[in-house]
Amino acid sequence: FYSRKVMQLNDLYAKINNSTLTNSVRFNYFTPKDFSDFNEKVVIEGNLKDCEIDAQDLGRFAPEMYAYHENYLLNGDFKGTVHDFRVKDFKLKFGKNSYFDGDIVKQAHNGLGLGYILGDEGSGSYYGKQLCKKFLSNSLPDEIHSVLLNDFKLSRDVIVENVYMKPHANVYLASFMKVLSDNKHLDWVQELVDKGMEEFFISSIACYKNYQRVPVHLIGSIAFHFEDNLRRVGSRMGIQVGTIIKKPIFGLVNYHMKQHFSK
Repeated sequence: FYSRKVMQLNDLYAKINNSTLTNSVRFNYFTPKDFSDFNEKVVIEGNLKDCEIDAQDLGRFAPEMYAYHENYLLNGDFKGTVHDFRVKDFKLKFGKNSYFDGDIVKQAHNGLGLGYILGDEGSGSYYGKQLCKKFLSNSLPDEIHSVLLNDFKLSRDVIVENVYMKPHANVYLASFMKVLSDNKHLDWVQELVDKGMEEFFISSIACYKNYQRVPVHLIGSIAFHFEDNLRRVGSRMGIQVGTIIKKPIFGLVNYHMKQHFSK
């Protein structure tokens, strides 16, 4: 069904590359011209059932997903714009034994979801980008410069080739996190890490109302290995840093151990 304000797709079966969308989707808009600003103006209502999404297809919208080679099985009721939405009764299966069941909300703001080129503050690619920029400008401490030069065989040509000519530049940039992890004793590294954490909190946490009234829980290797930095910067900004775990599976294992083996 199509009109000047509604497009309704019932009995949907859409095969897009390696992903499949099924059931029904409705697009609401004031005028067809709104499709020129789809992410902000078109309200989507979708009842998704047994959909299969390939991480490589998501990479077209979020380049960091190119690093993953897995499928996601999902169900749920979606309503909102691309930048501001809610999914009710959201069921997501991924990996071998990972599962999410609940509601999710994404609020629109200017900094979230910009990817590693314009955003992704505090990520591995963010820190790798800082190291490469400072290497090229010859402004690194001698210890760090020596590691990149001798162990990584870094040069201007190598950086340009991997960042601008090869795929998955974000993965390449993130590979330099080991340099920071191995040199956490240096004040320069501590200052760089703290700066990235502060930019992350400003762009992705402080943008929400009442952000200082609820704890922020984090998952990932950077949050895990640089927990002291996160908590220090968070405390300075009045942000409550809650639980930090390296991988989601650890929390799932802990939950099931308590549920099934602690009695």
